[in-house]
Amino acid sequence: KCGFDLCTDCELQSLVEPEAISLIAHLAKFDEVIYKTYADLEPCILVHYLFLLRNEIGRAIKVLPVKGSNPYVGRARLLLFHAAQLVLKKSLRILGITPLD
Repeated sequence: KCGFDLCTDCELQSLVEPEAISLIAHLAKFDEVIYKTYADLEPCILVHYLFLLRNEIGRAIKVLPVKGSNPYVGRARLLLFHAAQLVLKKSLRILGITPLD
């Protein structure tokens, strides 16, 4: 739909906007959140992370369009949003919720 194929070896240096950097930083916390959720036996830790992730994705979607952007930037943004989608799906499965496609 966006005119780009998913590319895992694209130039990520083009993700310089504060919203992109903030989303990347939040995604990077995923392993730590999973560990803490498991160690404390508190699924609410993961749920809280997901609420914050939803907010980060919402802010990023508003200012980081994929469609109509420069091909290098568009591919990097598409990869960023794909990574966020994967984290959302994995998190929902861990919580016992079947994610929609």
